[in-house]
Amino acid sequence: MCRASLRCKFDLRERLPVVLGAPARLLVTACTMTALREASRCTEDASVSGAPFVARRFELRRCRHDEPLPVQECIAALIGEDNPHHYGVVTDAEELKNTARRIAGVPLVFLERTFPLLEAPRDYQTKVWRGSRAGSKI
Repeated sequence: MCRASLRCKFDLRERLPVVLGAPARLLVTACTMTALREASRCTEDASVSGAPFVARRFELRRCRHDEPLPVQECIAALIGEDNPHHYGVVTDAEELKNTARRIAGVPLVFLERTFPLLEAPRDYQTKVWRGSRAGSKI
């Protein structure tokens, strides 16, 4: 998403809270930073080489694994099975989108051309959420 935001001149820190309708803390994992740095070393493309500089403005979230994992595995491990910390995923990577869609309660934001979109929850995600709320007292 950092690459796409550079291409579209989209400031994630300013615009994401507007899209979500609430304040947002932007986090990046150590594995993601490693992947961005490695990709930026291998290319002349400004959107790729500038992505680590965009991501450095976000809060760094330490990973619990020793060796760097692929980004989608790292983020899936961070979120867990039931997303207890209420993380959302902002990405343009299809694999990561699919991973986030499998976990109920994970908001997914991506850029469609130059517009940020918040994906509507899938039917099964809504059912899981309603089921978890049925037993809780409000």
